[in-house]
Amino acid sequence: MIKELVQFTKNLDEDFKNLGITSRAGLHIALKMQEVDGLISLDLENITYQKHTKKMEETIFIKKCKFLALNSWCIDTNKCFDLPTKAIHSCSPYCVAFKREHLEGGEKHSINKTKKTKQIDERFGEYFAKSFLLLETDEQKQKYEVFKAFFTQKQYEPILQKIENEAEKPLTDGEYIIFYLDEPLEQYKKVHQKYLSDNLFNTNKHNTKPNADNEIFGTSSFFNGFNQSMPFLTHQTATFNISGRISGSDANVLYEFEKILARKTLPNPLPIFVFKEELQQQVIKIFKDSDSKFGYKEIINDVWAKCNGDFGNYYLLFYVNTKDGIVFKDFDFVTQFQYELTYKEEKKWTIENLFGITEKDNKQLKTSIDLRNIFDLEFYVFNTLVGSKYKKIDYFGDLDAKGYEKMTSTFLAYTKYRKAIYDFVYKSKRNSIQQNAFSEMVFSGIKDDLKADQPFQIKNKLNIWFSLYEKFNLNNNFNLEKTMASKLQEYQQFVDELAKNEANIDDVSPEKFAFAAGQVIHYIFTKSKSEEGGYQRLEPYLRQSNTTEFKKAIANDFAKYKHENYSNKFKNVASFVLTYMIDDAYNLKNLLPEILAGIFAEQKLFGDKSNSEKNNQN
Repeated sequence: MIKELVQFTKNLDEDFKNLGITSRAGLHIALKMQEVDGLISLDLENITYQKHTKKMEETIFIKKCKFLALNSWCIDTNKCFDLPTKAIHSCSPYCVAFKREHLEGGEKHSINKTKKTKQIDERFGEYFAKSFLLLETDEQKQKYEVFKAFFTQKQYEPILQKIENEAEKPLTDGEYIIFYLDEPLEQYKKVHQKYLSDNLFNTNKHNTKPNADNEIFGTSSFFNGFNQSMPFLTHQTATFNISGRISGSDANVLYEFEKILARKTLPNPLPIFVFKEELQQQVIKIFKDSDSKFGYKEIINDVWAKCNGDFGNYYLLFYVNTKDGIVFKDFDFVTQFQYELTYKEEKKWTIENLFGITEKDNKQLKTSIDLRNIFDLEFYVFNTLVGSKYKKIDYFGDLDAKGYEKMTSTFLAYTKYRKAIYDFVYKSKRNSIQQNAFSEMVFSGIKDDLKADQPFQIKNKLNIWFSLYEKFNLNNNFNLEKTMASKLQEYQQFVDELAKNEANIDDVSPEKFAFAAGQVIHYIFTKSKSEEGGYQRLEPYLRQSNTTEFKKAIANDFAKYKHENYSNKFKNVASFVLTYMIDDAYNLKNLLPEILAGIFAEQKLFGDKSNSEKNNQN
């Protein structure tokens, strides 16, 4: 993994690496050094400064300052030069950065005063003592003593006071005050590299001696057992304390990679190709040209045709930005990415409109939907089954029930299967979602839809289940001619024949019985004038696990409306349903799909001339 991440970062061009670098909000002040009569001093008469906020466009001066700051900043506050207070966030002899809150009138200044802690002006001496260690010669250290004195002798205070008096709006506590010496960027980079080299290892306790190339190996905070944000990298059963050492140069590249990730200028998830650098460059170019707006799926949609389907042998990295920095949620190798949906010799996956969704229900779903690729499957199927009301599936975020109000079963399916869906879609692990899991997602959602009285959502999920059930058969041993969709046609034909008293009922499958029972239940519901309870009325049926109790529930509802007129078709089918025998040991819940299909499919039991019955459907 380390090798691939290092190589990936090295292959990024400098322009791309610099994308997304932003200036810190606050006051940026540049000071120049001058030499008069052989004496070096700061030119305090000609100071350049600008205030910058996140909403402002960057000026040429601010753009220059942001790169100086980038090459002056501490890795994190635990590795700053101002411990234990952590008030000064720069780590350079050419730059001093702190927030306004540490000056007189600021919140931190007041807290320090109460706790009798050293104020920031009392800590500049120690800061420069450490930052001067980054300089190579005593002559250099002597040269920059004037910059040190500017702070230790509080020469900066009247400068800040003057700027504040001229400002239209004062700085807030959270905004930075950053002083820069007007020195070349390369000079900044050189001393910052020295700082990084000394601090990128988690600890120097395990450092090796320099090798022939003057390279030191140690434990990087990016990749070792000490890094608690990446427990999957830790040897859980090893008897040694560290998982391995990396070189200082690699540690530096990984630090750069982490900063690039934090700027969100790379797609997420991120494909890292092992053997195809040209394909990697193509992915990066597409992302760059889209101004970082394209995600992984848009990039794959664009690249797929150009690579002729040869898209594989890459690591897929999913990461998140947290308050504690970048955290890897998943890092896995993808041998071959399956973009197109295939099943045996059939290349098209289609959600058929088997349950009569009309334009009134939904304009987009009134006809069948061809799923062109794996991302269509993600959008039309998995997001429909376990997505919340407000957003698509969040694969690795904290589990949050917001948006799942009154969707308890859906939320449970989401928590159980979101990682499996991610593996199925993004890593082509087709064994992660099989028929049992697919069915559980479908009918978990339908349970919630029944409680919420959402017939369109129920029909939509039934369409998905009956259309795609076979596609999730890992063994591929299903006959394509005998699909759930074709069985649904058989059930409907059976009920037609049963209604006309023409069916052979000597050897009827439990599935056909269940579908016919669903038709009977729905027909009885059409006799209700109040629509009281909506589809929640199905609950007494769906909780039954044996046939006797199930048929008793049908008989009870029929008794409520026995004074209504019933078609002969209904009477024929109801007679069959109420006399059909299944061993009570048979779990009727296995027939839930067929029962629901019978309820929500086209009703076959209305009398041929009874328009009033059809108009009274719920």
